[in-house]
Amino acid sequence: MTSRRKTARAPPDAGTDRPERIVVSKAGGTERKRAEETRAQLAAIVETSDDAIISYDPNGTMLSWNAAAQKLLGYAATEIIGRNVSVLAPPVRMHESQHSAWLLQHGKPVPPFESERVTKDGREVQVQVSTSAIRDAAGNVVRIAAILRDVTERKQAEAARAWLAAIVENSNDAIFTRALDGTILTWNAGAERMLGYTAAEAIGKSIFFTLPPGRPANLARNNESLLRGEVVARESDRITKDRRLIDVLTSHSPIKDSAGNIVGASVILQDITARKRAEAERAQLATIVENANDAIVSRSLDGTITSWNAGAERMFGYTAAEAIGAPITLLMPPGLPSRLAQNTNTVLVGEVVAPFESRILSLASG
Repeated sequence: MTSRRKTARAPPDAGTDRPERIVVSKAGGTERKRAEETRAQLAAIVETSDDAIISYDPNGTMLSWNAAAQKLLGYAATEIIGRNVSVLAPPVRMHESQHSAWLLQHGKPVPPFESERVTKDGREVQVQVSTSAIRDAAGNVVRIAAILRDVTERKQAEAARAWLAAIVENSNDAIFTRALDGTILTWNAGAERMLGYTAAEAIGKSIFFTLPPGRPANLARNNESLLRGEVVARESDRITKDRRLIDVLTSHSPIKDSAGNIVGASVILQDITARKRAEAERAQLATIVENANDAIVSRSLDGTITSWNAGAERMFGYTAAEAIGAPITLLMPPGLPSRLAQNTNTVLVGEVVAPFESRILSLASG
């Protein structure tokens, strides 16, 4: 329908016999031009959008397809327009487009939802889908517009965070985070088991509350290292809720915000109490062995001497440096039958060799 051009009569020129002039209004043409410019701007927005924007009729036949849709899903517009939108959905998602169309045709809103779509090469991508109805002058739905936003990276990041959270929560080590001022921000189940405090009891407190009385705090020194991007690790000890003293290996790693600023630390406490106790027991036994008046020697299964105490040095005359690495037969007089094989077989079946008397060759007697 063409717009009717409006006319207006101008008053005659004063003092002349000239006929009246006719002025033609261009209002209708201006409105049409503005509408065309608006449509062109919207088309440009759609075409240059980073999101895939597509449209299809109520039966699912594809009607439009922007450049971002081609980038995301792999189909050129010429390949996909005219095909059914269901070609983009995995089997378990086939119903979604039809359900959205039904809701829109009945005047019901379709909230944005997350789903999967299948690319031309068969990959599945995670998308957020937003749909809206386009109606004709009579209010009938003539096409459905859908915006598909790629959320694959976000979903992968969420999955990675969930995986890491599960690892932290199920770790046997105490893992918690703290602010630079030492305030505890998070507290895992391992920390609760190791130190006895629940998350509700620990979060919001200073990390100092688990330090033994009189233990100097290393917060400032640790923060200096963290702010340089360094990891701080050292052996220390902690007091549990039931007042037990435990040995721990502590590790502080910097935590950065989205701008890259270091805002806190993740702290891992590994309980090394059993290891430290075992080390102390070994050291005590080593002291006993070293200070014994008896000769105490160890050997490998092939008879090579591997340790040699001061008592052995006094008894046989050989220093540890001279004896270690030599064969145990060094101590056996010539012609004396060797019990090496017999003793080794006894040890290999887990038995203790019964004490026996023998003659041993010392450096002085040799």
